[in-house]
Amino acid sequence: MRLRGPFLLVAALGILAAAPAHAQGSGHEIRFICGYPAGSGADSIVRWYAEKLRARFDKPLIVDNKPGAFTNIATEFVARAKPDGQTVYFNGPSSIAANMYLLVGQAVDGPKTFQMVATFNKQPTMVAVGVQQPYKTMADLTAGMKRKGKDATYGVSFVTGKAIVGIYKQVAGLPDLVEVNYKTANEARVDIKQGSLDFVVVDPVFAAREESAGLIRILGIASGERTKVRPDLPTLAEQGIPMDLPGWWGAMVPAGTPRPIVDQLNAWFNEATSSEDGKKFFNNFGSDPWTTTPEEGQAAFRQEVEKWGDIDAETQAISWMSFIAATVHPARARGLEHAMQIFGIADKRLGKNEWALGKAYSIADIHLFRLYWRFGATPLPWARGRSYPSAPSPSRARDRR
Repeated sequence: MRLRGPFLLVAALGILAAAPAHAQGSGHEIRFICGYPAGSGADSIVRWYAEKLRARFDKPLIVDNKPGAFTNIATEFVARAKPDGQTVYFNGPSSIAANMYLLVGQAVDGPKTFQMVATFNKQPTMVAVGVQQPYKTMADLTAGMKRKGKDATYGVSFVTGKAIVGIYKQVAGLPDLVEVNYKTANEARVDIKQGSLDFVVVDPVFAAREESAGLIRILGIASGERTKVRPDLPTLAEQGIPMDLPGWWGAMVPAGTPRPIVDQLNAWFNEATSSEDGKKFFNNFGSDPWTTTPEEGQAAFRQEVEKWGDIDAETQAISWMSFIAATVHPARARGLEHAMQIFGIADKRLGKNEWALGKAYSIADIHLFRLYWRFGATPLPWARGRSYPSAPSPSRARDRR
């Protein structure tokens, strides 16, 4: 029985070529799963680790891209994988946590389904403009967007980016910004270069690469404090847009993976991350390396889920309060309406809770302030996974009474 742990480690990871094939699991390769398309910033992180760890295995190691549904396709694939250490999932736990509340039929409870094996880095989301644009600060951008009004546009390709713009729109008083969605930031390159987009919200990998190439100018980051490697980049909070939405990445395996495997993967990943190559790799795109134990990573994962749970509960509250405001006090409805418009609300459900109409509209203002100040807004439960229409106008809301 004392040999059980080491035997499982050898069998599942294939460290020793002499281990029997049937003992190494049913798969013929080690798979690093990425929920984003090839060529994306996330993909570059996965492939960097693949090259660093390839020699550790006696089986072929492949990067398997499974993009779609805000990384949920990849999440569900790994959730069904055997807990044998041969399937390793790379993602930001905040994406998994968000999907637990945002997607219809999402059955994956992140911390219960996955075990974190390592964390990689803390990375800020960045707001940037094309170099041909005249804007040098967020104040410049805000003034320009107000001049353009309904002609102002921005590009975004991920959920956190939408929340960041939602906060910005509310704080800066820019309700008419037109959103352009992309599958990856790379798809926005032509529109940025041609000046079709006034600004973009992008991941740090894309931002660093395109800044070096002379395509974009970074105006600020969405984290609460400046990064160690790029202290020259101001936070949005410093520029009057209060938010603290840091991102982080890591690797995880299906729950139930033997502890010796988890510990070995943790040691290998941490060694790569802490190396001079690792520091250089992450520093090159304005990111700070961050290594933890499996327990520390799992605790951080749970915190992400708790945060998104708070967002979900508060968003449900503001949905009804916004409807109340639009119904009983049209003059206040415009600002509150945009809380619903960030991701949209299924129109047919808005008139089904008549009990809410007696609540004071002032409560809506309180909920809205708390929600935007802390996190930004998220889709409501009944709107998850749908094609979202615009929120109703105040007059349409009053007609439902």
